[in-house]
Amino acid sequence: RKYGSKLFIVDNLMTVNVHAGDSDIYDKQTEFISWLIQFSTRFNVCTILVAHPRKLMHGQEEMEMYDVAGSSNLINLAHRAFALKKVGKKEKAGVLNRRADGWEKPPCKHDVRLTILKDRFRGSSGFEVGMHYDMKSRRFFTCPEDYDRQYSWDTTVYETEIEYPIVDEEDEVFGKIE
Repeated sequence: RKYGSKLFIVDNLMTVNVHAGDSDIYDKQTEFISWLIQFSTRFNVCTILVAHPRKLMHGQEEMEMYDVAGSSNLINLAHRAFALKKVGKKEKAGVLNRRADGWEKPPCKHDVRLTILKDRFRGSSGFEVGMHYDMKSRRFFTCPEDYDRQYSWDTTVYETEIEYPIVDEEDEVFGKIE
């Protein structure tokens, strides 16, 4: 409150000491999550709790709500749940169909996929957004405006425009394909 902070990030649930033994770890995690919700409500702030997934079952490609490691109440109590998935080399390349004249799974041009697993307020789930990731700045972006944004903490004076690193496949040498 002293500095007007409105965003808190706890990274990650497994590093939080909830003072529990093996027998009551999930109960203590549930208490901690309930406390975070009360804290956020009381002080009108946003709290993000990072929780890593369990290992996915054999053949399972997408994370679902209850694949989060820890207490199952984590998802039950959360107002929103998101999953971030790094796009692998196979997904980036895509899978051709048997005749090699089309795609069984088209190539993914993004680096990361963000999926909404749960949204209590809007009632939606399963919505997915592809994003790119810039290693140097450690920032996610979806378009040139996101990539070019200069945040208040970045006090660098840029003399030239930063080149957007993503090539639009629809652009050709002689213009857009229509």
